[in-house]
Amino acid sequence: MLPPLVLLVPAWMWPDSGWPARFEAALRRSLELGGPCLIKLGQWASTRPDVLPRSLCHALGQLHDRCPAHALAHTHAAIADEFGEPSDLFRSIAPTAIGSGCVAQVHEARLRRPDGARVAIKVLHPGVEASVAADLWLLHAAAATAQALLPLRGMRWLSLPEAVETFSHFMREQLDLSREAANLERFALNFGPGGEAAVRFPAPHRPLVSRRVLVESYLEGETLSSVLRREEAEAAAGLVTPPRAAALAARNAVLARRGLRAFLEMVLRHNFVHADLHPGNVMVVGAGVESSCEGGGGEGGEGGSATELQMGFVDAGLTVELAEPDRLNFLRLFKAIGNGEGELAAELMLRNAREHE
Repeated sequence: MLPPLVLLVPAWMWPDSGWPARFEAALRRSLELGGPCLIKLGQWASTRPDVLPRSLCHALGQLHDRCPAHALAHTHAAIADEFGEPSDLFRSIAPTAIGSGCVAQVHEARLRRPDGARVAIKVLHPGVEASVAADLWLLHAAAATAQALLPLRGMRWLSLPEAVETFSHFMREQLDLSREAANLERFALNFGPGGEAAVRFPAPHRPLVSRRVLVESYLEGETLSSVLRREEAEAAAGLVTPPRAAALAARNAVLARRGLRAFLEMVLRHNFVHADLHPGNVMVVGAGVESSCEGGGGEGGEGGSATELQMGFVDAGLTVELAEPDRLNFLRLFKAIGNGEGELAAELMLRNAREHE
């Protein structure tokens, strides 16, 4: 379906025709039907309003947590295959998924034990491994063909085969939920005492961890994508009063600072980075989204409810660690940019670039 959509791009650029919204909806649907790899590319594209129109980013943003869900029967069957009968392990499993991504979906459940702990069950979609393998083969073939047919200096700089190989590594990592469980435990250690206290991660419920199924603690709260969609809808309907707009702006500033601080701690201190932090994987946790708007203020004077506001990072299957030479190069570049040393930053980028003539 994607090739025919290319023919509609001129209509998409005709703003008052109604075609842009139709084109964007059709593109999102095409990516959904295209499988996990195209969905992942759409998710990443949605986070680039600096490159793509905001309306297109908004449409693709629905791929963060609104991908097609599989039947509840498959979730029950996967649990039974991995751990035993679901009824022996859980008091209840919500029939509707609370979120569905490109490779897996999540259900809320209650453990069958005295406290009836609330948990999230993450299960790979049926047939996702074969679908990803086929997609990656096609991407490798397309990259190799483009490199061979377009032997331009710029194509060597883009390094398409290496980019596809990196993307392939990321997609394969997501297909092993036991790896995600280990990542979550490592993040919890990194952000323990001395770490960014306003950031939380789900905790795996071992031994209910396998390649296909992951049971983890349930993070109360709401995804950042849902928060932003609701704010946009309220603003479009004229429901946001000036005081509420100021409170929302203050709360969003707190979230932005805390998210940036957590990311920099991952990069600069731990060298272990969550590599899939789109808004669907960021949770607003703790005080509650609405109550946190009543206070306002900045990081140093946020008001009581904003101070309690926390962020949660979920879906930690994709992580990045830099080799020591690359890490040191990045730190030097980061320091140069932070200090406003433009010539040094340019020299460092050129020194480490494959093509820079």
